[in-house]
This record gives sequence, structure tokens and C-alpha cells, in this order.
Amino acid sequence: MSRGTGAPAVAGVIAFVVTLAACGTVADPTGVVHGPIIYGSDNRLDYYEVGPSAQRDIGAGAVVALVSNKLLKAAHGQLASAPAWGMVDHLCEDEPFWHQPSAAFCSGVLVDWDLVLTAGHCARAFAVEDFSVVFDFYYEAPGGLAFVPESVAPVAEIVAERNDEAGSSPRLDYAWLRLKRLVPPFRRPVRVHTMSTGLAVGDTVVSMSYGGGIPLKIDSGAVVQDTRADAMDYFTADADNFAGSSGGGAFDDGLALTGVISRGEEDFELTASGCRRATRALNAGRDTSRTFEQFTLASRAVEGLCDESATASSICRKDCGDPCEALPHPLYEGGCTLISGRRPEGAPVIAAILALLSTRLCAGRRRPDR
Repeated sequence: MSRGTGAPAVAGVIAFVVTLAACGTVADPTGVVHGPIIYGSDNRLDYYEVGPSAQRDIGAGAVVALVSNKLLKAAHGQLASAPAWGMVDHLCEDEPFWHQPSAAFCSGVLVDWDLVLTAGHCARAFAVEDFSVVFDFYYEAPGGLAFVPESVAPVAEIVAERNDEAGSSPRLDYAWLRLKRLVPPFRRPVRVHTMSTGLAVGDTVVSMSYGGGIPLKIDSGAVVQDTRADAMDYFTADADNFAGSSGGGAFDDGLALTGVISRGEEDFELTASGCRRATRALNAGRDTSRTFEQFTLASRAVEGLCDESATASSICRKDCGDPCEALPHPLYEGGCTLISGRRPEGAPVIAAILALLSTRLCAGRRRPDR
């Protein structure tokens, strides 16, 4: 692990790992049962492996990790130095992504320029001042994280939330996090369903999250198993999710947000050698005993937000339609954003210069804050 051979170096590494493990990496601090399971083939892909650019844009610009501030401080702004997932969660060494850094305790989705949707149980895992929203926690290339210190966005408050107990009907699990500042205009909030999803059993959804706490994984092969049409609270799908996936988004074939991950099955297997591996549920779609991964409907979360305050977000406007998209960035009218859904390539200094140029170019197109 460490190139140093002296006792101080070893002690430093051990202290660092203990600090990060205590901050809630893969070990779910929420106490919610949501364990690793692979349904059929393992469909998880890193950002750079995904073909459709629209999926990459959403993953880079709108899907976020929730990370403990203690972990961020311990990592000195370098999440690549977080402990390997396999070491933190005692995985067998042949498990996929064993060596990737584990930092996120939950996931979320940017829906407005200062508003993130996540799972309700994630919002109370830490005090608001003790965790942050983190963008760019994905691999641009093998071994190359896009994350920079400027990718961190502090959280100001929980605007609206709901976390119903097991057995409730309906059973909803969502929370809206207000950021302390608007994200830069090169980010892009997702379009979100405000009414019925229109999903049917057998439809495919794209699941994006930080399962295992590791950099963004995109699963384009999740199949809807149950729409719960009577309750209209959540739907189930055979997405390949892990602890840390909670709050991540499920997107329909038009890449509109249709649900956020709330719960899943607990299926770690302890091997004879003492390591742990994810259960492979072959032909799971035919197994009626499974509960699969459960996604709270995004439309119900939007309903809860707007019932709390009609001015909480521009997605609460009555003429927004379905799916709904946030109004343009308060500093710019449509068409003046830098790069759709993606941080400008290169150093943060370059991004800052581009942002300044964009401000100058768009100055004549500003509109009053809403």
C-alpha cells in the first residue's frame, strides 16, 4: 500500500484509513438495509466506458456524491487517496472495482441550480454542516478522476423531506438539499418527471449512483419489475446497486429523472476464506420472492417539495410541464451556458477564466433573480 517502510509511514497510513472508515464510506451510516447485489449480468460501467454522450453529460453535470466533511479534510482535497473499497468493506480481491477509492456515503441528483434531490434517510446520516455535495467524482479515463477541490458544494439546509417507515403505504423516501450557492452554469440540472412516470413492467431505466462509495457507475440495463400502480410511491428494478447508491437517479428512455434509489436487498456473501462478495442473482427477473431495488418516484418528491413551498424552486411553476426543467441559470438566459452538463476540461484556473469570459459575453442577457 505505502512505499514508505518506516514505522511513522505505516502509522500514518493506518490512521488515515481509520479516519476515513469512521467517516462513513461504504459502511452505510444510515442503518438502512441496502446491500450489494448483481442481478444477472453486471452492467456497471465507469463514466469513460459509457457510449451515449447524453448519459455522460448527466453523470458529469448532475449526479453527485454525498461525502463527509471529515473525510474531505482527511483526504486533503484528493479523493483518489481515499481507501480502496475492497479494503474498507473486506471484499474478495477479485471483486470488480476493488481498488477504487470509496468516499461517498450516498448519492444525489441536481434538479435546480442550488437544489439536490437525494434519499430521505441520507439527509439525516450527518448534520447538514458535516457533509457536502461533491461533483466530478468519476473517472474521465482509467485511473484519472475528474474531481478537484472546487467540485465540493456545501449544503445550507434540508428544504423538504420524507422517510416513511417500513410497511407504510405509501412509502416515500426523499430529501431536498439546498446548496449554499448556485452551481456554475456549466453544470446542468436534469429534467424531472412531475407527474406519472409512464413506466411499465419490462421498461429499461438508466441507474446512476456511487454504489460502494466509489466513483460514478452507470447501469443502462436495469429493467422495471413492479410499478406499484395502486400506491404510486415507488417502483422496483433490477439495478446493480450497492450501499452508497441511495439517492442516486433512475432515468427513463428520454433521460428524464423518474426515481431516486431508496432501498435494496442485502446480499453480501461471506466466503470460506473470510472475504465478502456480492451475490449474483441469476434470472432474478423470474424470482417473485425478491424485492429488488426500490426507487421513490421523483414526481412524489417534487410534489412534496412544492407543497412545502411553491417558491422553493422554479420546477414548482405551474406551467413547467412533464418532464419539467429548471429555468435557465439566474445569471444567464438559455444558450449562454459553457458546456452542457460537463466541467470545462483542464485545470480549475482554466474553468474560472472560461466562466469569467462567459459572464462578460452573457452580461447583456441577464435577467432578474427569481
